Amino acid sequence: MSENTVIVWFRQELRVQDYDPLFWAASLGRVVPVFILSAEEHQRLSGTASGWWLHESLKELSAALGRLGAPLFLRQGEPGEVLEELAAGIGAREIYTSRSYEPDSQRMEDELTQRLGAIQLEVVWFHNRLLFEPGTIVNGAGEPYRVFTAFHRRLAQEQVYPPLPPPTALAPSPVQGDSLSLEELGLLKGPNWYGKLAAHWQPGEQGALRQLEEFAGEHVTGYAEGRDYPDSGCTSRLSPYLAWGNVSARRVWHVLREAGEALSSGIGRSGGADGCEADTGAFLRQLVWREFAYDQLVHFPHMVDSPMRKAYAAFPWADDPQALARWKAGQTGYPLVDAGMRELWETGMMHNRVRMVAASFLVKHLLLPWTEGAAWFRQTLVDADTANNAMGWQWVTGSGFDAAPYFRIFNPGAQSRRFDPEGSYIRRWVPELRQLPDALIHEPWKVASGVLDQCGLAPDSPYRKPVVDHAFARERALEAYRIMNTQ
Repeated sequence: MSENTVIVWFRQELRVQDYDPLFWAASLGRVVPVFILSAEEHQRLSGTASGWWLHESLKELSAALGRLGAPLFLRQGEPGEVLEELAAGIGAREIYTSRSYEPDSQRMEDELTQRLGAIQLEVVWFHNRLLFEPGTIVNGAGEPYRVFTAFHRRLAQEQVYPPLPPPTALAPSPVQGDSLSLEELGLLKGPNWYGKLAAHWQPGEQGALRQLEEFAGEHVTGYAEGRDYPDSGCTSRLSPYLAWGNVSARRVWHVLREAGEALSSGIGRSGGADGCEADTGAFLRQLVWREFAYDQLVHFPHMVDSPMRKAYAAFPWADDPQALARWKAGQTGYPLVDAGMRELWETGMMHNRVRMVAASFLVKHLLLPWTEGAAWFRQTLVDADTANNAMGWQWVTGSGFDAAPYFRIFNPGAQSRRFDPEGSYIRRWVPELRQLPDALIHEPWKVASGVLDQCGLAPDSPYRKPVVDHAFARERALEAYRIMNTQ
C-alpha cells in the first residue's frame, strides 16, 4: 500500500466543506474516512434527539463522501483498537482528525496519542470545531477569562481564518471488511419521536448551508431586537448544525460578516447601517458566547456536573420527582414555561428566551438541581452541546463565574406578557388555552372559574392551580440562597 494512505477520522465535524483533516489528507494521497461509535457514546446518544441528528448526519455525510470517491466506513468499539486495526490493514501511517474538548474526550485523546505513537502511527490533531482553540485565549496575567464581556473584547482582536473549500475528488484506499450499516450503530431506539423531529429539521451539511443562507439573506435583519420574542421567527436555527459540525463556525462567522457589510452598504433590504451592524453583531456575539463556554470547559472541566462557584455545593436542593415530571411534560401551570417544554418535546428545540425562563423555573421556583435540567436537555435537544448546556444552566442558577445574580428570579407571567404579548407562542404549544383572551392567557389561574369553564378548560387543569405560587416560590428561593451563603 502507498505510504500516503491517510485515515480521516470523523468525530463531531460531520461535513466535507471546510474540514481541515479531509482537505489536507486529500492533498497527500489516498483517503479512508471512518466514523467510530464508542460504547460510551452509544450509551449517551442512543434514543436521544442528538442521536437521531447524528444518524441523519452520518447518512448524508456517507453519501457525500461516496460521491467524492471515498466511502465512509462505520465502526463500533474503542477508538484506539479500531484505528490500530484499520491502519494495519491498509498500511496507513497517519490519522487526521479534529480535537474534541469534553473532559472524557480529552483524556481519550491523550491516551490514544500515546498508544498509537508507540507503534509509529501518528495522529495529527486539527482544531476545527470552534473559531479559536479553547484554552489559548488568556488575559494579561496568563489566566482564563471569567467574565464574558472581557473575553468578547479580547476575541475582537483576533483574526478568524476563512473557510477551506471541499475536495473535488478523493482517491480511496481499499479497506478490509465491510462498513457497518447505520442501523447497526443502534442510535435510533426508545420513544419514536424521530418522525416529529424530521418534520422540523433537515440534519446534515446541505440543511446547514441552506439554513445559513436563509438566515443571512432573510432573517438576520431584525435579529438584535426580535430574537427575544419566541414567535418572531428571528432566530438563526443554526445551533444543532454547529453542535454536530454540519457547518463550521468560521464559515458562519464569515457569511454573517459579509451579509452585515452588504446590508450596511445598501445591498439587499434597507434598515440603516447601524441596525444592520447591530443585527449581525448580536448574532456573532452568540458565536463568541459558544467560544467562551468551551474555553471555560477546558479550564474548568468540573463545570459539567459541579458548580463553578464552590458555595453552591451547599445549596439546599429539593427532591420532588412529581414536580420534575410536571416540568418535563410542560404541565407546571405556567403557560410560557409549559409552551417551551412542549416545543422542546415536539421539535427538539426551545427558543432561547423561553429556555432561560423554563430553566430558571426549575431551579428557582421548584428548587430542583440544575443537573436534572441539564440531563433532560441532553436527552431532548437536537442542539445538545456539553459546554453550552453546562454553562447555560450554571448561568441561570447563579453558580457560574459570569452568571445571573442569585436574586434574579424570572416571573414567568411578566416574561410572557413582555415577550409574547398576544399569546401567539403560548397558543401554538398549549392549545387548551387558545380561547383565552390575550390579557388573560399569561396567568389563567387568576381568571374567574366561570370564564375558564366557558373557554373549555378542564376542571383538573394545572392552569387553574399551578405547581407552585410565584410569590411563595420567590421568597423560598431567596431563603435557600441565604441559607447557602451562611454555610
